[in-house]
Amino acid sequence: MSIWRRIFGRGGGDSEVAVAASHDPGFVITLVVLGSRLARADGTISRNEIDTFKRVFHFSADDMEVAGQMFDQVRQDAVDFRRYALQAARQFRERPVVLEQILDGLFAMAYIDRRLDDRELAYLRDLATLFEIGDAAFARVHARHHHERNPYAVLGVDRGADEMTIRLAHRRLSQDLNPDRLTGQGLPRALLLVAYDKAAAINAAFTAICKERGFAA
Repeated sequence: MSIWRRIFGRGGGDSEVAVAASHDPGFVITLVVLGSRLARADGTISRNEIDTFKRVFHFSADDMEVAGQMFDQVRQDAVDFRRYALQAARQFRERPVVLEQILDGLFAMAYIDRRLDDRELAYLRDLATLFEIGDAAFARVHARHHHERNPYAVLGVDRGADEMTIRLAHRRLSQDLNPDRLTGQGLPRALLLVAYDKAAAINAAFTAICKERGFAA
């Protein structure tokens, strides 16, 4: 029995987000490949990492068996994650927000133990390069998950930024994460929970800055 099945069995869990294999089985497999490759990046695979992966990128019961088989193949180095990353990059080239959401979800998985191993960080940087995600966006995604969450870094602005710059950054990020807009852009349902968590973090960062600087939120 695989490690995936031993830990989780076939059940789907209680997440509000589910992936229906009939909608995009290729995307399901891509998430499994990228997530499982991250899980083994530091040489060990923890229950917490897989539990977080399952919560963030939730699969329906029908997908669990296929997901478990693919997870074990990646764990044994039988799958090249780069091929799947490039496939996703091509699929969502005109919708980079989707690629950033994938990276964001993987950061959540990597930081579940409140630390980021250098090998995990190297893998995430490689993935960002394959996704053509720039350094500034990578740093902003990273900041959201760091245990010393810097609200300015979460918004992608300098600490000395003026009020207008801060408000514009918050507005732009909020618009990018609007549920109706994301749905219209074809965001896979597997990534909606990531988007909701990210929107909450961005609003919390903006509120914290407003309180610190004396702005009206």
